[in-house]
Amino acid sequence: MSVFKETRSQIMPFNIRSSKGRSLLHNAAIYSSIEELELLLNSGFDVNSKDVKGCTPLHFAVFVNFELGVDFLLNRGANVNSKCFGEAPLHIAAWKQRRSIFEKLIERGADVNCQNKNGLSVLHIATILGSLPFVDILFKKGVDVNIKDLKGNTPLHFAAKYGSIEIIKGLLTNKADIDSKNDRGQIALHRAAKFCPYRSAIKMLMIGGAEVNARDKEGRTPMHFAIDRPNGEIIKELLEWGGSLFIKDENGDQPLEWVSCTWVASHAFERNSMQLKCVGFNFDPITNFYGTKDNFCLLCKKEAKKMKLHRYGKDLLSDVFDKYGDPTYLANTTLKQAFEYDIELEYPVYGSLLRAIYGRAIKRAALLDIAQYSLTEFFPVEIVRHILSFLSDDDLQNVVNLVNCGLGIYHDKS
Repeated sequence: MSVFKETRSQIMPFNIRSSKGRSLLHNAAIYSSIEELELLLNSGFDVNSKDVKGCTPLHFAVFVNFELGVDFLLNRGANVNSKCFGEAPLHIAAWKQRRSIFEKLIERGADVNCQNKNGLSVLHIATILGSLPFVDILFKKGVDVNIKDLKGNTPLHFAAKYGSIEIIKGLLTNKADIDSKNDRGQIALHRAAKFCPYRSAIKMLMIGGAEVNARDKEGRTPMHFAIDRPNGEIIKELLEWGGSLFIKDENGDQPLEWVSCTWVASHAFERNSMQLKCVGFNFDPITNFYGTKDNFCLLCKKEAKKMKLHRYGKDLLSDVFDKYGDPTYLANTTLKQAFEYDIELEYPVYGSLLRAIYGRAIKRAALLDIAQYSLTEFFPVEIVRHILSFLSDDDLQNVVNLVNCGLGIYHDKS
């Protein structure tokens, strides 16, 4: 349809605007008319003219998938990063899934880290839509994978929420921060536990190093969110990676209180209790009321016995549980190599838990080193280390927080 059909018999001023502030040039882009775009620009129209929302002809050309018009407008000097209601043409190309135009805009200088009025980058948008091709394009262009929206959410938070497995994998491969927190203090695992229907997404995040018992600003762990949902598979996966049912939030609520509400959660808890009891790791006597004669219990005992015989140099595989207080086994490169392969194949019952505890041990060792340094002026290193080994991870973190705030006891290096 020609924008000039109704005006050919009359002379129209170049600055005429609709009630929305759109010029004839905007309409030419909307109706995909390359001839009229050329005529109007040759007649003196501003290629970057904006309507009341700040939209330029380029925004509309992208919106209606007028690729020839996009090329033409860019060649005539259109601003590739101009904002329309807070969104650049690249945002629109991402929302509308205009791949060819998306790539063209980037080639012509579009900012791959541009954000809209809500702080969403094009990577956020591509992740929300589950568009792996767009995500891959952005990876190749060096996009900021840890960019945050106005609520503090990174693309990984959204990938976890929607269960986009391949995008989660891609983000982690490209150095996304697995521990990044949003304004509520939630990491990506919290979002997955609350919204994601796929157990595999939880596993992917855990393999990537997520803290299974991370707490948000209200003291809630991923398990608090998972226990509210009917999807027992999510609960099972968290339990297999060492998720706790005993941690209380700021209101004093703990996931254990809701376990009996669903058979799936209760059954998963029973199996997890057997796992922990058989290896003696953080086992709470309150759980010692389940049967011990079923097949799963026999599998637990079989693998627990195998771990106590499986030696890597001077360390046993069972040391991952038994020596967690002071995980000296981290220095064992042979043991480390075992976790670089799929240990879950050899230990289907304990594999995920072993991997999770080993990952937590790495973080714990770093805390031990910091806390130890602040106390060695008064006690021998061996004694300090032994005392600290009895502290829980949370208590150890509190000691480190005191040190970092300048309230700890510092060793005088002078």
